[in-house]
Parts: sequence; structure tokens; C-alpha cells
Amino acid sequence: MLFLILVVLLIMGCFIDAITIRIITVPLLSPIIDALGISRLHFGVIHTVVTLLGMSTPPVGTGLLTIFEGNSQETEAALDHAQIDLLIGYPPLSKNSIQSIPFWEEKTVLVIPHQILVRYFPAECGDILSGSRKLCLGDVRHCPVLAMDVETRLGCKFYEACAKQGFVPKVVLKAKSLSVLVPLCLNGLGIMVCPEVFLLPYRNQIGSREDGRVFLFPLSEVFPPKDMCVNYLKSKYLSTTARGFVRIIEQEKAQLAWTLY
Repeated sequence: MLFLILVVLLIMGCFIDAITIRIITVPLLSPIIDALGISRLHFGVIHTVVTLLGMSTPPVGTGLLTIFEGNSQETEAALDHAQIDLLIGYPPLSKNSIQSIPFWEEKTVLVIPHQILVRYFPAECGDILSGSRKLCLGDVRHCPVLAMDVETRLGCKFYEACAKQGFVPKVVLKAKSLSVLVPLCLNGLGIMVCPEVFLLPYRNQIGSREDGRVFLFPLSEVFPPKDMCVNYLKSKYLSTTARGFVRIIEQEKAQLAWTLY
């Protein structure tokens, strides 16, 4: 009898969250547990463990949180095919089936290593570091560039912006992931255009004058700030963990702000 109860709890855990299971089953099972002579405390522990096992079991996996990493096309395709619960990034284009919750305004910056700044702007370096001389995308047309692949959203916009300003960037390396390009930029291999969020792990290497390995210059005129969002399918049942994450974002989004320069 106890084995049958545990099987039922396991199956329920595959589809329903733990609190709902407790509300449904505890009033029904308490008399049965007493009749079997089982301690309610011991059964409560078993009930919790079996329910959590069910919540970590497909097909729904209401207690699972899986991390998927990829470029914008890969993550948007995974979300569209319901392979992931949540996507943190820009709102997918023309997707009426997706709910987007903005929580942060993303800014795109021009990242220039100190070595390149000194080499390509020797006479103006002091003015640039002091802030009296502003740099724009057209000013760095002769610098080596680390660029995102043209198939990515950022790469496409970068090449379009360069074309509008009448030059072809001197690309020394292309990649589909910013996590590949950022460390190379920090080591002076080339300049790059990058959203601020990818630079947060390296904030101690970013300087405002001569105390950093790289320097940031805003590109708001070329790359207007965009909302970063938590995106999810309206038709997909979200796991308990995913719903909790969305709730935290909605409550704390006003506190999410970072300044790098």
C-alpha cells in the first residue's frame, strides 16, 4: 500500500508543483498513514523527497532549471521550439507568441585597448582619456577590429553602421560568441563593439584614464539603447523555478543597474 502511494506521489510530481500536491494529498493520506501505523513525521520526509524526485523528472520537470548558452539565433530557436523555459536577451523579433518582461536598458559601447589607443591616436591620446575628445565609430576605421559574425544580430548591425559611415572595418577575427572576443580585446588584439553586460566580469580591467587595460566609449547615436528582457512562450507551462525567477525579476528590476564608465 505504501509503495502504491509513493508511485502516485512520484507521478503527480512530474506534472504538479509540491505545494499543490501537499494540499491535495495530505488530507486524503493522513487517515491511511495512521491506519498503517506509520509516523506522520517519517511519512512527511518521504512525501517531500518523492515529490521532489517527481518534480525533477520529465516530461514537465517543474523543479528543473536548465542553462542553455548560444548566440541569439540559437537561443531564440530553442525558445521558439519550447526547448527552454526562459530566454534572457533582446525581445525576439515578430514573435507574438512570446511574452517579454523588460528589466534593464542595454547600452552598446566601443571597447578600445590601451595599446591600440596609444598606437593609433598618439597625439590625441591624452585628450581622449581626459574626456575632452570624443571617439565615434568612424574615428576607428583604421584600427584592427574583433567583430561578431554578420549572421548574428550585433554583427549585422555593426556592419550596417560601418557602411552608413562609409568605411569597411579592418576585421582581424570573427566569432559568433562575444565570450570569445572579449578576452582577446582585453589583451590588445583589436577593438570591438560590445554590449555592456558582457564586460561586467572584467570591470576591474576597465579604466577611465590610464589605469585600465581597455577604455569604453558610448555609441548611443549608432546603437540606441535597447531593453534586455526575460522572454518566455505564452503557451508553455513554466516550471516552478522559472516562475519564481520571473517573479523575482518583476520585483527587483528597478534595482538592476550597473555602471562601467
